[in-house]
Amino acid sequence: MYWNPAGITRIEGWHIGVAAELMSPAGTYKPALLNDTLLNDALMNAATWRDSTFSITRQTETRSEKQIFFVPSLGVVRKLSDKFTVGLGLWVPLGMGGKWDLLDTTGYNSAFPEIDFEIDLKTVDIHPTIAYKLNDRISVGAGAGLVYADVMIRQPLFFLNPYFGGKIRGMTIYEIADATLKDSLEAAGGLTSKYSHLVAESDFTLSGFTYSTNLGVMAKINDQLQIGLSGHYYGDVTLKGKLNAILYYPPANARAQQQIDNVWNDTISAFSSRAILEGANNTGDIKDYEKNAIINAYRGGASYIYTDADAELTLPLPADVGIGISYKVINENNRHLILCSDFQYTFASVWNVLYIDINNGEDGFEFVQNWNNSFRISLGTEFKINPLWTLRGAYYFEKNAGVTETLLPIFPDINPRNSVNLGFQFTINPNIALHCSYEGIFFSEKKMSQYDWVYNDENRFYDNMAGTYNFHVNNFMFGLDADF
Repeated sequence: MYWNPAGITRIEGWHIGVAAELMSPAGTYKPALLNDTLLNDALMNAATWRDSTFSITRQTETRSEKQIFFVPSLGVVRKLSDKFTVGLGLWVPLGMGGKWDLLDTTGYNSAFPEIDFEIDLKTVDIHPTIAYKLNDRISVGAGAGLVYADVMIRQPLFFLNPYFGGKIRGMTIYEIADATLKDSLEAAGGLTSKYSHLVAESDFTLSGFTYSTNLGVMAKINDQLQIGLSGHYYGDVTLKGKLNAILYYPPANARAQQQIDNVWNDTISAFSSRAILEGANNTGDIKDYEKNAIINAYRGGASYIYTDADAELTLPLPADVGIGISYKVINENNRHLILCSDFQYTFASVWNVLYIDINNGEDGFEFVQNWNNSFRISLGTEFKINPLWTLRGAYYFEKNAGVTETLLPIFPDINPRNSVNLGFQFTINPNIALHCSYEGIFFSEKKMSQYDWVYNDENRFYDNMAGTYNFHVNNFMFGLDADF
């Protein structure tokens, strides 16, 4: 019902199948760090240091948190007549998960959560299917499903320390030009902070529904050779939920904060500096939390940016098309050897810019992805040794859709991957069969230099994280099929 709905015409009577996958992804990340020469230049040149690693990135290789994901599937098929067969399936067309502790925040602000990058994306498709046997050689099938999607994204936001390097970010009408203020801040360590960015924690929790459709045709050329064509299409899913974000300040510096208070909290002089901040905030030159950061940059503690703000994301799900062929090298009653091959093309470029609307247009974030379309080439074999035992093996190569300039640990599509799958089926009795397999998915290492950091000034976070990535997945699968 998932790969090619036309295939259910080959099932007799009732058929029920249940299966589960235990997926364990694992990865490592080591950031690309500036060398001493570049770092010294970075401290003097905002255009350089804003496009480089931020100041609390761990300098050593970090492993992702260990996780095991349970992925179920279910299918029920009933042959109504010689021509018609119907079925109902449940499966997970898209899923993703990962947790990382990539920031060393103990010296910056110990209240910052330990897990700073996290994604948990789940989709479930409930999919009625119907198939029709045109003749002894050709069958067609179609299905339509209801898809539920749920996503949680936790990601830090980094906007430039407003006093780092002597300029206030976003304030075109004011610079720290006054010698008294500049000198006093510098003497207090307010212009030489080692923290080039102020860091906030953000988490989005969103969910919603959409639909899916698929079509398939299967042709039996002769007793040995079969060919199939199929494709999936998904509607865009509108996800709605909440956004929470908290800005954490670096360690308190009483002397530097006093100088800031003397200027920005000035409400009695003829020329009120506080009025400048309020005016810039009112015209949209700076946001509320940026104004708070300018006033409270050296107090320590934290302040809320968003509290249960309404968030909405329209998420496209990639469609795909594919062709498959199988050939029976050995074709006997209780013994066979099948060789097969598939090619699938996925339209992953729909993941270009994912925009999250905040409070009905009051604000928003763009998750830039710019993915490319991808493809998969698969080879497989099935060897039925006797009525009880069947062995299976498979290999596929899949081109990655992700690109360097938007690569993040939470979207770890780092490089093309190779997958090896080995399994068996044991027939408990003529109507019940158990099948098990192991799949290993291996990615080649991805390396990015210190020049590859991409900071999104509008969003206040990095579109990518430069460095060295490694990733692999272990997948154990179990299933039970029953005919009656």
